[in-house]
Amino acid sequence: MVPVGTLHALQTVSGLKAGHTTAPDRKRREAVSDDRIEPVRDQLSSRNRDLFDLLRATGSRPAELLSLTMADIDTSADVWVADLEKHKNANRGLSRKLFFGPKAQLILRRCPTTGPIFTVDRRTFSNAVKRACVAAGVTPFVPYQLRHTKATELRDTMSIEAAQATLGHAQPSMTARYSSKMDKLAIEAAKAAG
Repeated sequence: MVPVGTLHALQTVSGLKAGHTTAPDRKRREAVSDDRIEPVRDQLSSRNRDLFDLLRATGSRPAELLSLTMADIDTSADVWVADLEKHKNANRGLSRKLFFGPKAQLILRRCPTTGPIFTVDRRTFSNAVKRACVAAGVTPFVPYQLRHTKATELRDTMSIEAAQATLGHAQPSMTARYSSKMDKLAIEAAKAAG
């Protein structure tokens, strides 16, 4: 669709490097510890707390849960499943399923049976979490970081495959970056060898 010369020129341009441009370098999002999660959770309204808890239980992206209706969820088995039609990687031909275990099901049973499960938009919810962080006196975090928390928990306690399947990553290399166990191993190695 573009002239060959233009394509070649675009392929030879190197990507932006952190710290070498005027573009802002954003801090990498990390998992949130339970000692920060609980006080924030206590500051949220009951509806926002349900969404917060569901994010924590499933490792879903906020947008994935905010687009759901109960009709989207197959509740016929022990673990409920939502096979999303619209999601972040749908344009690449990838599938995305959300899995709801017993804790998540308790929350979903309180949700409306028709229409969206949650009627808040992503920005409003994110602002509610930030306000709850301030009220709880903890360093602010965004709801998406609960996905990182779940990923780290699954990787450290189960396996990289369990985290990959839950998060819907196509490649294990994406999931490999989630682990607090690696830091603990490095600390143990430094104590022993250095």
